Order: sequence, then structure tokens, then C-alpha cells
Amino acid sequence: MRALAACALAALSACYSPTIEDGQYTCIDDNGCPEGFRCDCKLCIRLSSPSQICFDGPCTASPSNSRAPVDPGLDEIAFCQAAWTLPGVKNPPSCEYVPGQSGNKISDTKVPCSIADNCAPGWHVCNDDAEVAAKGLPSDKCSGMNSTNGFYVTRQAVKLMSNPVSCNDPGDTAVIGCSSPLSSMPSTDCSVLGYALSGCGFNSFNCTPGAVASTLTRGNAMASGGVLCCKD
Repeated sequence: MRALAACALAALSACYSPTIEDGQYTCIDDNGCPEGFRCDCKLCIRLSSPSQICFDGPCTASPSNSRAPVDPGLDEIAFCQAAWTLPGVKNPPSCEYVPGQSGNKISDTKVPCSIADNCAPGWHVCNDDAEVAAKGLPSDKCSGMNSTNGFYVTRQAVKLMSNPVSCNDPGDTAVIGCSSPLSSMPSTDCSVLGYALSGCGFNSFNCTPGAVASTLTRGNAMASGGVLCCKD
């Protein structure tokens, strides 16, 4: 009987084999993760899983590893590497501010992140040229960029009726931001932001032509470009 009981207990124990998913546990370092996992972006992920870009405070006053190489190091505005899969530039956060490299939530890749998740709590996607100017970004930090620096978008959407376009002509066909001459240059009524993103399919930006502001996504935070984040 004792042998049978022991076998039954062993069988019951063998049935319990929990599966630990990437991001199920938070951590400070590797010592805080289960065996076979490492600490990456304050989340435990499998040793075999690819590394993530850490967005655990991407746009704070001090530059972190998610600020872009071209970031000017200002206290109230940041050039942030970014990716998101929820289309559009107007959406609120949707994945608790933890976007992974491809634009979905780090701990659950079925959850799409929005553009806003790329700005840390206490920050937001810069609304327009006027706010960027008020936060102290010099115009030469945009006009001095080249094509390898990518494009950094704001929420400001305009019509693309002519070249140059106007910051005072709201629409959906282009998004104002910081870049080099990758698309169309806004008119001089933009005081800081020099260009409008009107095309799709470069630097990991994807969209529907003619509806850029409402359909824009970005599939790779490692590529040059991203989003301008402003401090609340």
C-alpha cells in the first residue's frame, strides 16, 4: 500500500509542470529570474529569446538607451527610437508602456502597442510644431539631420495639397516631424519642424498613402527614426 501511495504521489507530482512565459515575472537582474531565464528590460525572458529594446523610461530628462543617437539631450523633449502596431498617431497608450522591438507588448506579443506607449509615463507624443518650439527644441536640430537619421513624428497631421505643405492646414495625408528631405517640406509657418512624412515603406514606417496620420505604424524600433516625446 505504501508503495502504491508513493507511486500515486509521484505521478501526481509529475503532472504539475507549469509553463513560464516570457515576461511573466519582473526582475532587477538575472538572479531574480527562474532557471533558464535572464533579466531583459526588467522582465524575465528565456535565454533563447531575442533581446528587446528597453522602454522602461524612454524619454526621461537624462538620455536612456531608447533615446536616439541624434537626441539633443534636452530636459523636456526627446528623440525616441520607437515601434508600434496600433495604426495612427492619435491613439492613447494600449500596452502599458512596454513596447517591444517590433511594436507589440514585450510580455504578450498578441497585444498591439500604440505610438503613445513609446513615451514614458509623465511624457506624451509631442502634439505639434508649437509645442515642440515651446519645449525649446532648436530648429537646426531638425534641419541639420540627414537621411540616415530617420524621421521622428509628432501627432500633427496635415493635408498634402502642395509642396511645401502648411502646418496650419490640418488633414490626414501627412504627419509633421523632424527629419531630412525624405518627403515634402512644410512652409515657413512651421517654426521648428522642417518636414512632413507623406510616404510609406521606408525606415520601417508603414501606412496607407493618403491616410498617413490614421494608419501609420512602425515595425522596427532598431531602425533609424521614431517619435518625438514631450514632457507633460
